[in-house]
Amino acid sequence: MHAANGRSTGLAPGPIQTASPGRVQDDPALHDSSRRCRFDMLLVQPARTEPSAGIIFLHTPGANFALEGWLLAECGRRANAITLCPSIGPATTWQAREGIAILHAAIHFLKRSSVERIYLSAISVGVPGLLRVAAVAQGELAGLILISGIAPTLPPPALPTLLLRGAEDCLTPAALFQKYARKAGKNCTLRELPGGQFLLPKHRTAVAKAISTWLHQQVRCE
Repeated sequence: MHAANGRSTGLAPGPIQTASPGRVQDDPALHDSSRRCRFDMLLVQPARTEPSAGIIFLHTPGANFALEGWLLAECGRRANAITLCPSIGPATTWQAREGIAILHAAIHFLKRSSVERIYLSAISVGVPGLLRVAAVAQGELAGLILISGIAPTLPPPALPTLLLRGAEDCLTPAALFQKYARKAGKNCTLRELPGGQFLLPKHRTAVAKAISTWLHQQVRCE
C-alpha cells in the first residue's frame, strides 16, 4: 500500500455545490490543491514493464478499498494496465469536495508516471458515485469501466464505456442496462457475462478477458 506524495490539503469532507440534481460542479481550485493532496492507495503494476493504460478504481464508500481494488487490479494486470485504487476513508463520498480532490490527485499521479490513457472504474453501488464525478474529470479520462451497476436517472458521460453485467443477476434488471447502453449510444459496449451480482470476486477471469479485449479495442480506435 502506498501514499501519494505531497502535503495534506486540509480539505474538510462535505458536499460541494451542484449545478443540478445528480451533477457535480467542478471547482478549479481543486486542480491545484489536489496536486498536494495526500491519501492512502493501492497501486498494482502490470505484469509487463510498461503499462499500456491506467485504471483508477473508485471503491464503494464504506467498503474495504484494498480488497475491492485488488480484485480489479488482478483484471487490470492481465490487460497490461496499472491500477490505482485511492481511499476516501469511511467518512465521505467521491462527489464530496475531498473526494473530487483525491480523484484529481490520482489522475495527476498516473500522468506523472507517463500513463496517458486513464480509465475510471467502479462496481455495483459504487457506480452512481463514479458517474456523478466523471464529468468533472472527463477531459482527463479515456473511458469508463462499470461493473454490475448503473444509475438509470443520470445522463451517461460522453466517454467510451464498458458496461459489464452478470446474466443471472437478479438485482440489476437487464432492461435497465440495455436502456442505459442505448442512451449512451456508440460510446457504450454492453457485455453480459456468466454469473450474478458478484462478477468481480466470482468470475474474475471472464471480467479480465472482457476488460482486456475492450481496452485493446480502444487503442485500435485511436
